[in-house]
Amino acid sequence: MIRLPTWLSVLPACFALSNCQASDPGSRCSRQEGPDQNVDGGVLCGEPFSLEATDGAPARFAVKVVQYMHMSSAGLVETDTVGGAVGWADFWPDPGAATGRMDLKLCHLEVPKIQIPGQPTPSSLELVPGALDYVPPAPAGFSLEGLATCSGFVTEPSVVLVAARLLDSLADPLPWDAATQTCPSELATGCLFDQDKDGKPAVTFIAQNFPALPVDEVYATLRSWVSLQGLVARPDLLLGTAYFGLEISVVGCRLAPLGGGELRDCSPEEEDVIARITPEITQNPDLDSSFLAVRVPPDTGCAEVIADGDRLFGR
Repeated sequence: MIRLPTWLSVLPACFALSNCQASDPGSRCSRQEGPDQNVDGGVLCGEPFSLEATDGAPARFAVKVVQYMHMSSAGLVETDTVGGAVGWADFWPDPGAATGRMDLKLCHLEVPKIQIPGQPTPSSLELVPGALDYVPPAPAGFSLEGLATCSGFVTEPSVVLVAARLLDSLADPLPWDAATQTCPSELATGCLFDQDKDGKPAVTFIAQNFPALPVDEVYATLRSWVSLQGLVARPDLLLGTAYFGLEISVVGCRLAPLGGGELRDCSPEEEDVIARITPEITQNPDLDSSFLAVRVPPDTGCAEVIADGDRLFGR
């Protein structure tokens, strides 16, 4: 069972969106109306709220997480930056209860660029297009304080594994060796596989401007997890604080020689250099990350969530 904290004491940022008070049921803090005002339409307390399925389809919400990160790269750089993730979440409530299961689908993940001192352009890693299409939604439990707006909302960690199968998806280490840790079958764990089906190990990142070696592709396993806690702002809107983790474990790379010539796979020694340079990413301890979840039709997919992001989440 998930224990709910007292939300009014831990979510002042949510109520800063308006002058709404949970003790004033039915008071609308913003008078803006209309279907395109999802984000800035104010908090409305005391309205009925339900996640019950309709015609067998779960309640689906488009989700945006803004991640305030600290990035460390082999002693070359220590910096705070902002990343983000976008996806959708299906909610399957337990009958007659304010608990249930959330299935979170990751549609887009932004790994921030790193400005390394002395380097004119930042280094970057970007997942190849379509890499996340093959990644299934990740389940997690959720609880509500009540079935009305301004009720507290919390989820367990939803863990997305990319190119890795683990017995304990949150605690086990990511695979790091394509030569010895490739999955022999779909039932094997503690191993890696070709997630994006491009014939290369693990999942492929497009690499640009890495110091030391002219790599153009990096192959890695990845773990992204997020837990959400906040409140039901309106029947169509959840918002609050996000807690996240992001790990990238390099298992290979490809070199594009600066003077021209054939592309080639990195040697083990070169892979080790790239692994050391790839940043470690943690939550910025001084800034809370945040999330918005906006109710959408149950057939809304990743393409629609990404393309319609400005209207759904605001700029």
